[in-house]
Amino acid sequence: MEIELPPSPQITRHHKQRRHVTIKLQKVAFTIVLLIILVILAFSVNYILSRHTGGDVWRSGSVRRKHETLHDDALLADDDDHNAYVEMNMLEQVSSMMGSENDTESLSIVCQLSGELGNNIAKFVHAYVLWLKLTRAAQNTDSNVKYHIILRHQLHSKWVRARDDAKLCFSSSLGRFDFTRGNQPDFDVLLEQQVTRKYMELFQGVNTDPSQVQETLDNFTKIAALERQNNRNNINRSSSNSPFISLPFLLSETMVGHPTFVEFVDEFYYEIRSLLRFDRETCCALTPYPDESVFHHRNFVTEMPRVGVRLGFEEMGPHQTARDLFGHLNAGDKVAIVSRFERSKHEEQFIDALEQRGLQVRFVQGQTGVQDFCFLMSAKKELIGPGLSTFFFWSGILGNAKRVRSYWLDTNETRAQNGGNFRVDYVWKNAELRDRFKFELYSINRDLNRQRWLSLERQL
Repeated sequence: MEIELPPSPQITRHHKQRRHVTIKLQKVAFTIVLLIILVILAFSVNYILSRHTGGDVWRSGSVRRKHETLHDDALLADDDDHNAYVEMNMLEQVSSMMGSENDTESLSIVCQLSGELGNNIAKFVHAYVLWLKLTRAAQNTDSNVKYHIILRHQLHSKWVRARDDAKLCFSSSLGRFDFTRGNQPDFDVLLEQQVTRKYMELFQGVNTDPSQVQETLDNFTKIAALERQNNRNNINRSSSNSPFISLPFLLSETMVGHPTFVEFVDEFYYEIRSLLRFDRETCCALTPYPDESVFHHRNFVTEMPRVGVRLGFEEMGPHQTARDLFGHLNAGDKVAIVSRFERSKHEEQFIDALEQRGLQVRFVQGQTGVQDFCFLMSAKKELIGPGLSTFFFWSGILGNAKRVRSYWLDTNETRAQNGGNFRVDYVWKNAELRDRFKFELYSINRDLNRQRWLSLERQL
């Protein structure tokens, strides 16, 4: 009979050590396998997300910063290429809009200009949108009909300054046009024929109601085709040097802005901004601080002291401006004032009213009109001004302020000037405009403005 001896203490201790090592190895192996699974899952998630987002979402530290830097450089290169393409396309577009003086085939859009830079931009944009709608319609129908824009300046001598400003600061678009091309003796003959054939009345819809524009343009195209078949779309010109204007032609004489034809800006916002590129290197001087609110005081009352209010050209007084337009600011916040006129006792009232609220105010002066336009365009934080001013409106549209506030005063006179409808409830369809460009309507506070009127009467 065999007797089983108990294991020696040394053997027992050895087995325990081996078992302990085995358990530790199993734990390490399990941990490694788990890490591998997690890494695989992480790479899978990263791959799936990158397919949807177009980028790497699993980078960190210096690696990610390097990746972002390279990505930003690539974007900048892409932007340069894109901008070069847009620039080339825009130059071709402007050349097509201008046509040539020897072109007797294109149909004419005569743009009747008026006022100074702001009004000229507003008038030109109206003609441009008509041209764009007609040209795109022709391309969509494979039509070979072409259209061109002819500018016709007003008789008042202020057109000269408007032309010079456009040539200086919008040299690649509006500045390329001949502002005198439509000012020819034959134009009156053409206009008389348009009236005789009732075309003026038939085509007036392009100037009166945005909802009628497309129907009017369709009628214009059809009638022009009939006239061409009958060989009646030309006249005997008094001079062989007189630029060609088709018969019929469209007369564009409406300003695009707010409240009139704001739909054009809404629909063609990006095309307009691409076309009307402002030459900052040539036309800018002072610029706003990034944290500065910029206020455009158009100062109609100094320009038209006796008839301005009666004609509906009225702005907020200094104290109502400080309370209603800048009541959201805190003491120490910055405000820059840009006015059509140099600093005066009248402007001092606005400065004093804002400073009484504890605001830091500076009055921008010593600049040209186009330099003031650039200053308004360059606002970063917010831009505030009267909706009556096309100068203000277009600086807001063409600029990049995070917030633009266009205010209106509800008076009998301003209602009469705007057909009784300020359209401050207009809702932009364009998301960018809806986010940053606001319309506001205020009741005028005559008591707060009384100090202004008394002071002005003493100055006059």
